[in-house]
Order: sequence, then structure tokens, then C-alpha cells
Amino acid sequence: MSGVDIRGFNYPLQAVMLRRQWAIDRIQGQMAAARGACLELQNAYDEASRAGDAQAAQARTAWTQSPDPGAQQRMLGYLTRLREKQAGLQRQIDAAREEILQLEKVLLQEQIRLRTLEEHRDGLRGEYTLGQQRTAESQADAQWLTLSAWRDGNQGRSDA
Repeated sequence: MSGVDIRGFNYPLQAVMLRRQWAIDRIQGQMAAARGACLELQNAYDEASRAGDAQAAQARTAWTQSPDPGAQQRMLGYLTRLREKQAGLQRQIDAAREEILQLEKVLLQEQIRLRTLEEHRDGLRGEYTLGQQRTAESQADAQWLTLSAWRDGNQGRSDA
């Protein structure tokens, strides 16, 4: 197939392929943003967890040293709010992970569609190349026959 000029090949679904590639690029951008958001949420969750653990340790120490019910109630309220914040962050992390999974599914579907179009294009390009080769071979045969007939005609004149 080498030696065939494929510049004349025009894939009729090229615009569709471009739209698929653009969709893939857009989805990959959305996935990157979702992963970044998930990472930020995970960092916030880890920070809240560390703060909660530190406050819980401090509360245990304070309760044994000072049996002040008001202070204990405030500490418990604070610890409860920290745990609620952690639970909210965990729900957001779960939602972000689910979004990433959904985007991965959509991305895979788009990649399959693009690959199918690429295979179709490659098949048509192969057919085009084969047609070009056949045309070139036919033209070479016609030239050879013309040249051969011309030689035969000229040889007959020189013999006479």
C-alpha cells in the first residue's frame, strides 16, 4: 500500500469523529475537575478528622481534671458539630466519587464510539488505497499496451 497518495481520501464522517474527540476532551476535563474536588474534600475530611480526634483527646483529659458540666456540654456540642461536618464531607466525597464513576462510564462509551469510527475510516482508507493501486495498475497496463502496439507498428515499417 505504500506509494499510494492518500491525500485525495476524504472521510465522510470526519466531522462526527471530531465531535466525538471533543466530547472525550470535555469529559476528561470534567473528570480532572471532579478528581480535584474529591481530593480537596478528602483533605478537608482528613483535617476535620484530625481536629476531632485532638479535641476528643483534650475533652477526655479535661473531663477527668474538671467535672464542669457546662464545659463538658460545650465540648460535646463542638465534637458533635465536628462529626456532623465529617459526615457531610463524607457524603460529598461519596457523591464526587460517584460522579467520577459516571464520567468514566460516559468516557468509555465515547472512546468506544470514536474507536469504531476510526476503524471504519481505516477500512475506507484501505479500500481507497486499493482502488488507487488498481487505477495505477490499469493506467500502467494501458501505457504498456500502447507502447507495445506502437513498437510493433514501428518495427513493421522498418522491416519493409
